Amino acid sequence: ALGEEVAVLKALSAQELRSSEAAGIVARQQASEREMELSELRATVGRMQVDAETAEAEKSVLRERAKLVGLESQEQLRAERAEADRLRLAESRTQEELQRSSSSLASSLKEAKELREQMQQLQNRFAAESELRDQAQAELKEQRTVYRTELA
Repeated sequence: ALGEEVAVLKALSAQELRSSEAAGIVARQQASEREMELSELRATVGRMQVDAETAEAEKSVLRERAKLVGLESQEQLRAERAEADRLRLAESRTQEELQRSSSSLASSLKEAKELREQMQQLQNRFAAESELRDQAQAELKEQRTVYRTELA
């Protein structure tokens, strides 16, 4: 009967250990995927910032050119204004996209933090279960020793 109890406890401990390890692996994979998404979002935000800076620089160049040339005709002035309007619109769209990406990045950061916390909880649970298993094995060993002593 004692041997059967030991076998059942060992089987349960091994199953719980495999279950905890599998949950930990899944949590680590999810955290890794979130971190990859964060890296991609950061790269997108960086590109958008460069685009916004480029649009601002182009606007500035157009202003300086307009000052230097003096704009000999109204047609040229209208073309410059249309280009400036186009650049403002592009800058506005870039800012909107940047805002959306920032929101998405914040959401992904929050999700990655939650996944790290879940992974930590699983690791703590795994450690606690391992400790309980070790205690149970020690108690069984002690009971076997007492049982053998009593038999002798």
